[in-house]
Amino acid sequence: PSVLTGFTVGFALFYEVGFVLMLPLVFTIAASANIPLLYVGVPMAAALSVTHGFLPPHPGPTAIATIFNADMGKTLLYGTILAIPTVILAGPVYARVLKGIDKPIPEGLYSAKTFSEEEMPSFGVSVWTS
Repeated sequence: PSVLTGFTVGFALFYEVGFVLMLPLVFTIAASANIPLLYVGVPMAAALSVTHGFLPPHPGPTAIATIFNADMGKTLLYGTILAIPTVILAGPVYARVLKGIDKPIPEGLYSAKTFSEEEMPSFGVSVWTS
């Protein structure tokens, strides 16, 4: 799930922005599921990295497609075909290698908060703002 989330977010956002936006989600998933932080974070970072390096509209793939006068649609298609197995290998497989490394979430970076029903936005507001 974290790979798919990282891939989806990475497609639309630059790496740095996606990383900053996804970090609270990584902390929340790791803390609530009681699993190592790297087991969640590495697949998400791998997916962000792969989308940034393989898929337009990111600068590298766009520049290469422009230099070689390549069709942007085909570049996106071929990049996606190459990105999927790369994300599968670079994310979950490498995260399993690192699963034994259990670093706690640094103090001050994460504090869990449970929202009450009154604090939550309505479904309509959530859909409208997304």
